[in-house]
Amino acid sequence: MGVLFHSQHLNGKDPKEDLSKILRNDRYSDGIKTGEKVFTPLVGISFLLFILIYMPCVAVVATVTKESGSWKWALFLITYTTALAWIVSFMVYQVGMLFV
Repeated sequence: MGVLFHSQHLNGKDPKEDLSKILRNDRYSDGIKTGEKVFTPLVGISFLLFILIYMPCVAVVATVTKESGSWKWALFLITYTTALAWIVSFMVYQVGMLFV
């Protein structure tokens, strides 16, 4: 995320600017939310939950494949954890928006 986001927002800015400062100050440039911050605390919490739950590392997938003897369980693991991560982060964001 640091490489992609940092290089995307360097247009004429100091390349040594801290990524956390760039993320804190980033705002929508068009659409309904023009001028609003992109990364709010609620967005951060939802993002962190997604990262904590989604697909495990490749080594885990390879181990599941080896131990189970087929790719079915590995594909199930990838699909299930990614879907679960999306649902949890979506629900946290939507419920959080009710209180914001």
